[in-house]
Amino acid sequence: MALIYDKLAFDPATDIVSVAPMANVPVALVAGSGAPYKTMAELLAYARKNPANPLSYGTPGVSTPNHLSGVLLSSMAGIKLEHVPYKGTMPAIQDVMGGTLPLAIVGLSTAMTQLETGRIRILGVGGAKRSPLAPDVPTIAEGGVPGYEAGYWYDVSVAKGTPEAIVNRLNGEIGKAVNSPEIQEVLKKNGFEPLVMSLSENQRALKEQGAKWGKVIRENNIRAGQ
Repeated sequence: MALIYDKLAFDPATDIVSVAPMANVPVALVAGSGAPYKTMAELLAYARKNPANPLSYGTPGVSTPNHLSGVLLSSMAGIKLEHVPYKGTMPAIQDVMGGTLPLAIVGLSTAMTQLETGRIRILGVGGAKRSPLAPDVPTIAEGGVPGYEAGYWYDVSVAKGTPEAIVNRLNGEIGKAVNSPEIQEVLKKNGFEPLVMSLSENQRALKEQGAKWGKVIRENNIRAGQ
């Protein structure tokens, strides 16, 4: 997003055209299996009882969707959270497992691959509704933060000026591919929620997401590499 960079060689809002999404990944808030909170509600209660000691959460880095998700969670839940940027997701997960980091915000797909170790617990998922990939895991909204929704999706884009007929056809063909049983199976197996939208739906959704996260970025003065 252009808002987080001081210098960018292009403007995503005007120089590229979004064609179609392929998969959605809601974020997951995870804690170690030995943490004193076992649910989102317990975490909120714990954080509110200890406002002088903000809980730290790890992410793959500053200005990532994970970081922004944590900032939004802190604001909406009315709790203090301290961001700890890592160089990648797995170092953060490993510190959560080892008990040296209270929380991490990662993609649900990543969290699910680590559940079988028994060393982490998913406290909540950032989707608007429970993920079909983890239907037994409550959303963060269900856990006590009404209206909370955070995640990211993979989107195919082309350069501005690409003929409209080609953009429309690409949208249709990508949608057909994502809806195919073979692709659905591959996406779900790897922890991704298949996502299909018409061209207008996709562009409207991206505009809404841009406004939502742009507000978070501006209000918290988040810059890439800080």
